[in-house]
This record gives sequence, C-alpha cells and structure tokens, in this order.
Amino acid sequence: MQQYVQEKKTVALGAGFSMFGYVLSTVMGLLTNVILYWRFDHSQASSELNIWIIAFSFFAILEPFARLGLSDGVQRFIGVHWVDEDWGRIKGVIKGAFQLSLAASVVMIACVFFLAPHIASHYLKGQEATHTLCKVLRSLSLYLIPIALTTISLAVLRALNDIRHSVWIETLCQKFGWLMVVILVGFLPPSENRIMGLACGMVLVNLLSFLISAKCFVKAAPKLEGVSPIYDRRALFFFSVPLVLQAAILVFMKKCDIMMLGYFHNAENYVSQYNAAGISTLIIANILLAYSSLFAPMIAKISKEKDYRRMNELYKTVTRWMLYVTLPAAGMMLLFPAQILSVFHLSPDQMLISTLRVLVCAQIVSTLAGHSGTMMIMSGYSRMILYINILAVFANVLLNLLLIPPYAMVGAAIATLAAITIRNALAVVCTAIFVKSQPFSLSTVTISLTAALCGVLAYFAFNYVNSILPDTRLFCHWAFQLILAGALYAGISFS
Repeated sequence: MQQYVQEKKTVALGAGFSMFGYVLSTVMGLLTNVILYWRFDHSQASSELNIWIIAFSFFAILEPFARLGLSDGVQRFIGVHWVDEDWGRIKGVIKGAFQLSLAASVVMIACVFFLAPHIASHYLKGQEATHTLCKVLRSLSLYLIPIALTTISLAVLRALNDIRHSVWIETLCQKFGWLMVVILVGFLPPSENRIMGLACGMVLVNLLSFLISAKCFVKAAPKLEGVSPIYDRRALFFFSVPLVLQAAILVFMKKCDIMMLGYFHNAENYVSQYNAAGISTLIIANILLAYSSLFAPMIAKISKEKDYRRMNELYKTVTRWMLYVTLPAAGMMLLFPAQILSVFHLSPDQMLISTLRVLVCAQIVSTLAGHSGTMMIMSGYSRMILYINILAVFANVLLNLLLIPPYAMVGAAIATLAAITIRNALAVVCTAIFVKSQPFSLSTVTISLTAALCGVLAYFAFNYVNSILPDTRLFCHWAFQLILAGALYAGISFS
C-alpha cells in the first residue's frame, strides 16, 4: 500500500510538472496557430496556409515510419532493464534506437524527394500551387531526421524520470522556437518564399532540440559513461515494428480527414477551417499527454512484477485525474464554440460549429477510456493494440469516404468520433481481459454527471446574461465565460 501511495505521488508530481509544461506548450501552440491564421492567407483552397497544412499533415503521417515506433520501445526496454540496473543494455537500447531511426529517416527522405512531384500533381490536380507544394514537400522532408532523433531523446529522458528537462525541451526549444519562426516569417511580404521559410525553420528548430536533449540525457544517467553497450537491436526492432504501424495508424486517423477533405473538396476552403476546429481541441489532447509522461514507464516497471492490483489502482487514479482537468475545458468548447473559433480570424457558420462540437466529443471519449493503449503496450501486448488500431483506421477511412463528399467537415468529424469510439472501447475491453485493469469507478461516474449538470446550468446562465449584455461588449462576454469555466471546474472538483 505504501508503495502504491508513493507511485501516486510520483505520477502526480511528474504529471503536475508536465501539466505546467503542457499548459505553456498549449498556449504557445495556440498562439502560433492564431498567428498563422492571421498572417497567412487562407481565403482560398490553394492559399499558402492551406498548402502548409496539407504538407505538414502529409509528414505527420510519415513521421512514425522515421521513428520506427522506437520512442515507446525505448521506454519499455529501459524500464525493464532499470529494474535490473543493467546499464550496458540500457546504453545499447539508446544507441541502437538512434541508429535504427537515423537509417529509416534517410530512406524516407529519399523517397519523398523523388516522389514529391507526383504527389503534388495528383493531390492538387494541376492547380497553380502544385509547384509550391512540391518544393515544400522536399524541403520539409529534411525535418524527419531531427524530429525522429529528438522524439527518441525525449523518450529516454522520460524513461530516466527526468521529466523536467523533457518538458522544458518540448516547451521552450520546440514550441517557443517554432513560435519565433512563425512570427519572423509571418511578417515577411506574401510570397512563395514564406512557406519555404516555415519549412526551413521547422528543420532548424528540431535540430536544436535534438542537440539539447542529447546533452541532457547524458547528464541524467552518469552511470552510462564508460559502460560498453550491449546491443539487442533485433528485440528492440521487432518490439517496435507493431508500434510503427500503430503510431502511423493513429496519426493517419488524425490527419486523413484533412487530407481527404482537401481532396474531395479542393475547390472549397474547408481544410483551414477544419484544421482550426482540430487545433481548438488540442488543449484536451495535451492534458492526456501530460499524464502519460510518467504513467508509461511506471506501468512498464510494474508489469514486469505482474502486480495487476497496483496497475489497476494506478490506471483508475490517473483516469480520474484526467477527467478533473479535461471536462471543464471540453464543456467550454461545447457551450461556446463560436467564440473559440473566432480567435482564428474565422467567421464560424453552423457547419464549423457542429464540427468543433463533434471533435470535442471524440476527445471526451478518449479521456473516459484513459491510457488503455499505454497499459497494453507497456504490458507487452503491442500487437493487440495494433490490430485494434487497424480496425479503427479502416472504419475511419470507410466513413470518411462515405460522409465527406455529402457532409464535408461534419462528415469528417463524425468519422473521427466513430473511429475513436471503436478504438477506445476495444482497448478498454482488452485491458480488462489481458491486464485485469479498467478505468471506471464510482468517482468517474460522479465526475461525469456533475460536469453535465454544471454544463447545463452554465448554458442557461450564459443565455440569460447574453440577453442582457449587447453583442458589442465582447470583453464582458469573455469575462463571463471565464467565470463559468471556474464555476464548472469548482463543481467537478468538489463532486
């Protein structure tokens, strides 16, 4: 029992520090995207911002293949060898991961460089921006090497329980560096070179992040110095191969809606609008990532001891904590979507508002399921999660093909919600069967019902105040929404 209490404190402290970092990261990420929408043209389907979104979504799908799923594999293997204090094998895991990732990144860059003209011409179907998209794809491909190596370095830091440095690198180096790039490039005169400047800036920011993270994990594990690495690349590779497909499938499930929306509706300006709705829900996604910072390596260590009771209690506790934090944010997005979307210099119509609400519901489903996928992966059931994700992505693609042509953005959002629900439901069932753990408890039901009640009260209260205050007094509206957010959070906290 004392050990479980200590584990809860460790996760709470790590998640608390991670939460602080992710709050800063989320704020800077939102600010970066707001500047992108304000400074870059997104009025047409072939405008520079839409070209950037399409190119970046394409590389988001390719990035897992450059990383080879090694970030989760590194955390798993370091967590297992840490228990035995086998420093030679830990060093071999780290160096082997870098070598495998570097080779995969070079192969991916070569493929993109030669296939970029065909990809651009096929996707944009002969539009004027085809040449621009080709150049952006080739330039942005270079970022695959530093981002893959940085991701592995940060995974090493988390596995070594050095959450502080991993958070600062992700927040200050990556997010703040990218924000500075967007600000500098955004104030240049509109031209094709601005998009190329974004691509080059992305490469430089991630290269700097890798150099700093590599230096940090060398200091975090002084016992690795002078130790000869014991390589087991085969075991690391074959453990991570299912994770490659899993990560690619998850990213594809997140980005294929944008890619397919731009393909089927390339004459309409839906890509940038749908992307803004997705960005708005990032605060919930970042909260889930914050709690995963220490949860994953701790589950890896506990799973080796086969202590399912501790795993179950830790799983339930972390899920309950996530609900405390995510439901107020989700409630505000469901209640006031138009005000949130207006930040992106958009005039939201009913289609865009409905799209945001559906995407928020998808994030709520992910929160209720907790880190079921992490539980399975860190317990050695990565192939099972792979099969679940394959099923979910097939459902997502099929629903996108059926719903995007007639319903555009709302159809893409519904397809995403359905795929996420399928994935999380199956993952929760498999976690209960194979790991003997499940995220639900009386507290989760109480928190959810209290959040729903607070949301209904907040909705009627806002409508009453909205009937008194004129629409021109925007400051009063935002101030009242912040008060409602605090009341909603307080209601959940005391449930």
